[in-house]
Amino acid sequence: MNSLLAFGACAAMGFTALSSSVAADPSDDFGWVLIAEVNEGADLAAVDALVAELVDAARGNEGTLTFNFARVGNAIYGYEMFDDQAAFFEHFSRVEPLMPRLMELWTPTAIVPTHDLPEQIAEIMSQLGAVQPDMTSALAR
Repeated sequence: MNSLLAFGACAAMGFTALSSSVAADPSDDFGWVLIAEVNEGADLAAVDALVAELVDAARGNEGTLTFNFARVGNAIYGYEMFDDQAAFFEHFSRVEPLMPRLMELWTPTAIVPTHDLPEQIAEIMSQLGAVQPDMTSALAR
């Protein structure tokens, strides 16, 4: 059961996996930060309920390492991290049925990878507006 933390115009929900078997090899982990805006006219209670459904759908996938979302007013912030490509595709199969409602309620404005993304994942995320930073140059600083 999820507990949605609500603070007036804010709400937060998510989980972080604690399984040591999943976290044993971080070399192929990847993730991103999502920033989205609630669509004009969308009901904030419906947005919060959808976030709860997304978290429930993602929770059973052992390879989803982190799946956290917060809504502050009309802004949505998410942080997702996966153990590997297989974990991402398992996660996506679980949340895909909710995507039409998601797109009715909010619009992503930025998706910023926190790690180099595998090529196939980078293609999918770029279609959703992801920016792929040059992590090599960032790490060399």
